[in-house]
Amino acid sequence: TRTVSQIRDITERQNAVKALRESHAALSSILETTRDGFCHLDAQGHIIDVNPAYCAMTGYTRNELLSMHMKKLEAVETPQEVAAHIEQIRAFGSDTFETTQRRKDGTRWNAEVSATFRKESGADFFVFLRDITERKSAEQELEQHRHRLPLLAHRPPGDSGARD
Repeated sequence: TRTVSQIRDITERQNAVKALRESHAALSSILETTRDGFCHLDAQGHIIDVNPAYCAMTGYTRNELLSMHMKKLEAVETPQEVAAHIEQIRAFGSDTFETTQRRKDGTRWNAEVSATFRKESGADFFVFLRDITERKSAEQELEQHRHRLPLLAHRPPGDSGARD
């Protein structure tokens, strides 16, 4: 009777698997804790994953969002414009832009969007959204003050502009 044994060192493979798991856990933790919203979309714009921040921004639960297309959340662009925008991102690989989205309760919020298209792994989009509603309101208020400033500069001293 003869016995043949083969020994293979799989330490390198085990280390690679461990590193991959740790990397995945770190990325998951980042997406779960960031204040920016995150959406993973399929090639047609259907939502396939979201983070808690995006749920909070929209007022929808994760499960509700996973059954939606991005165009349902868009408050300004028409469905055709959303489709054209998706095609543009696909053609150029990425885009950063501002838009307005609709929450579940119907209110609107301003978003700065950074979207990237990936051809690998079946073609999909990674989308990060930041709520810029307060910033946009402050910009509008500043613009209103800029328009009023020349009017105030031409008033006689002591004239507050109030009328009896």
